[in-house]
Parts: sequence; C-alpha cells; structure tokens
Amino acid sequence: MNKLKKIRNRIYSAISSFMALTFLTMSVFAEGNIANSVIATGTKKLIADVSSWLTGIAIAVTAVVCVYLFIRRAMSDEQDKKQWDNRLKITAVSGIGAITATALIGVIASYFGG
Repeated sequence: MNKLKKIRNRIYSAISSFMALTFLTMSVFAEGNIANSVIATGTKKLIADVSSWLTGIAIAVTAVVCVYLFIRRAMSDEQDKKQWDNRLKITAVSGIGAITATALIGVIASYFGG
C-alpha cells in the first residue's frame, strides 16, 4: 500500500511538472505592441469610416428635412409660418450639432493613429 502511494505521488509530480513546464514555455498571442495588433488597427479604421459616413448622412438628412420644412412653410398661412420658422431653426442647429460631433469624433480618432 505504501509503495502504491509513492508511485502515485511520483506520477502526479511528473504530470504536474510537465504541465507547469508546458504552460511556462508557451508563447503569447498578444506578444509585442498592442497598437499594431489586428484589433487595434481594425478599430481605428472602423472609427474613421463610421465618422466619415455619419458626417455624410447627417448632411443629407439635414438638407432633406430643411427642404421639406421650407416647402411646408411656403404652403402655410401667416399664423403657422412662425412655427415652421422655429422648426427650421431647430433642424439647422441639430444638423450643425450632428456634423460637429461626427467631425470631432474623427479628429479625436486621428490622434490615435486612425
């Protein structure tokens, strides 16, 4: 019985030594610079593309909504013109805000190498 325990302990120690040696000598996938990794460069490109697309979409949507509001304003009577003017101002300010925000995202992303 005592010999069996010694053999079992030697087998356990040999297996654990082999496992420790294997785990300690493995190379790491993310070895090197994180900035040059696939995930980092892909994220930079994604942010740059999304910011350029959002800028174009914001300009197009603002223009279409402003044209629609100008047409509705032209067809309205005197009382409703003030409401349509207010809606036009809100649309213009919102469009400028959206364009500024997407441009700011692009500028911030460019500082990180995008």
